[in-house]
Amino acid sequence: MKNTMYSILLILLTSCFNHSNIDDVIIETKVKTTTEIKYAKGFSIDDSNDDFTLIKVNSIQSKFNFTDSIYISHSINFESKDKKVLPNKLNRLALQSSTYFSYISILNKLKLIVGLSGVQYFNSSYLTKKINKDSIQEIGINGSIQMESLLKTNPDLFLIFPFELDNQIQYNSKGIQTLLISEYLEQTPIARLEWIKLFGLILNEPQLANTYFNSVEKLYYSSVKEVDSTKTVFFNLPFKDNWNMPNSNSITTNLLADAGFNYIFSDTTNDNSIRSKETVWEKAMECEYWVIIASRPTSFSLQDLINEESIYAEFPAVKNKKVIFCNTSTTDYFTMGVVEPELMLLDLINVSNPNHNPKYFKLLK
Repeated sequence: MKNTMYSILLILLTSCFNHSNIDDVIIETKVKTTTEIKYAKGFSIDDSNDDFTLIKVNSIQSKFNFTDSIYISHSINFESKDKKVLPNKLNRLALQSSTYFSYISILNKLKLIVGLSGVQYFNSSYLTKKINKDSIQEIGINGSIQMESLLKTNPDLFLIFPFELDNQIQYNSKGIQTLLISEYLEQTPIARLEWIKLFGLILNEPQLANTYFNSVEKLYYSSVKEVDSTKTVFFNLPFKDNWNMPNSNSITTNLLADAGFNYIFSDTTNDNSIRSKETVWEKAMECEYWVIIASRPTSFSLQDLINEESIYAEFPAVKNKKVIFCNTSTTDYFTMGVVEPELMLLDLINVSNPNHNPKYFKLLK
């Protein structure tokens, strides 16, 4: 009798499913985790609904307007029609920027990367090894995407710059789902780092993202110094007859301020960032430090800098050997530097300390 009843029950349960449509019945969803945003202004997270988490990306500059959004489903009740929905399991990622690599690396998801633009900016041995094995496709140079190469990667999600907004429609028409990433528009290193929480959600690693952020945030703010008005600093190198100075409220300038430096072009905005060489030369004669972030040969020296322009030899920063240099050809400044602001801060604070082992910034000799 027991066997008969069991057989009847099994038949009834089995008949409840139409096996030809089983994919419509069994739906995998992502685990929901509450994520708090403390500093970042360029994205928001709405997890107030039990059925989904909504990620919104927005502009933080009045002259450059854009928005984007993507849903993460947590329930079979979620209505996905006319919405951009993250695949239940991401297997293939394409990236337009090298900075995205760093977030993905911290979350241990590098194997998902199948397409990448700007390979020339990478110093990662892991990535070089993967490229040599042809498992990552170069999809563009200097941010310009080659559609044929992108299509070959067949990504589940393509992370792109906001200025690709016009091309987003074209990508979507080809079946490539995209999401705008604008972490570089943030104003502080910690706000930029906080984008790891967005990556944690889309890669289904929210707890790891939150843990990493909280750890770096604590280390960073435990090292911050008061600005010393006597530690004057200016930035960069000229391009032809012009000199581009960073915005006074940018990631770079705020990093230097947190290290105690006083930016002499504190009135710089996006509208007046371009200065003549003569203007910068005049101010440089009053400046104690000079910070340069540039790609140069491994052996680049203070004398090599002077050889580029003889007037540099007259700058106090050069005379007193206080040129702080980050060589982007030998460091991971454009990749892992994004998620290691605490290390960059320590380099700058200890730039004259012979016992400090720098990773990003050091004095030119």
